Amino acid sequence: MSELDLNVILPSLISLLPNCFLFAFVIILALIFRSHLSALFSRLTKLGVLGFDLEFGEQVRNQLELAFQTYATKDDLVIDDVRLNSVLNHAKTVNKYLSGARILWVDRAPLANANIHRFLNDLGVNIDNTDSTEQALAAMKWSSGAYEVIITNGRRADGDDAGLKLIANIHAMFPTKQIILFISKDPENGTPEGCRVVTNQVDTLLHHVFDSIVLERTKKEKPT
Repeated sequence: MSELDLNVILPSLISLLPNCFLFAFVIILALIFRSHLSALFSRLTKLGVLGFDLEFGEQVRNQLELAFQTYATKDDLVIDDVRLNSVLNHAKTVNKYLSGARILWVDRAPLANANIHRFLNDLGVNIDNTDSTEQALAAMKWSSGAYEVIITNGRRADGDDAGLKLIANIHAMFPTKQIILFISKDPENGTPEGCRVVTNQVDTLLHHVFDSIVLERTKKEKPT
């Protein structure tokens, strides 16, 4: 090889070195953090992240299964795939409204709903918990616009009818707020005024949560 050839080739090779180093650096980082990256992508749902259409990860589906199991009765221990897929498909349809939405959840035992909370968190929904009617009303007076949905149980330390009283109070102050009564037993007494639905079924709860969030966020998007 002549000296002229070397003078032409060497600068070209040298110019490629930064790209080679960058490529090697990216590969090394991917190998080091491969377990973290795997966990991240397993949590991704079909949210159109960075413009890509991503399917629900197994972790999201598994979390929903756990939520179903939390409230399953002894006669209903087998997860109904039709109902499960219905919730997942609904979430995919309305995903653009879910990220950043906020729920005020009132329950004397918030950890009992932990699996539902985690599923909603995976979809980008934020949840503020309180265990009393007084705290819930204070939160609504202070920042009612922050919440697309209010979920309450029926009985609490402040009375067996605490949920009904909370619904009546919030409805009186904010007549259009979306309120869901989520109870452990079969609904028997109908739906109280101001309440969207009374249910003890996880899938019914989640469908109404999704619809409520879409309704409230659509209102906010409309010009005044």
